[in-house]
Amino acid sequence: MEAHALAHLDERMEAMGVEVSTGLSRIKLLVGLGAAFAVNCVSSLKHKLAAAELSGVSEDDIAEIVKMAVFIKKKAASHVERLVNMPEEKAA
Repeated sequence: MEAHALAHLDERMEAMGVEVSTGLSRIKLLVGLGAAFAVNCVSSLKHKLAAAELSGVSEDDIAEIVKMAVFIKKKAASHVERLVNMPEEKAA
């Protein structure tokens, strides 16, 4: 069933007005979702969330991806702050 859904994912997303690329897979979708969140790209995030909903990605999977993106953003910020000798925020 999942293979069938993934095979027709592009068609379903195009019908809903979501721009897709050929060969979009669940993994690419989840990576794109995390990347869009990590770089604060609202338009891409909206498209990826719509695509995730159409492809049946669970809210738990989306939450896990967002948690990873938040972790990556915080790590990247701490490295940048160290480069310019800014003190890191203390965890509460």
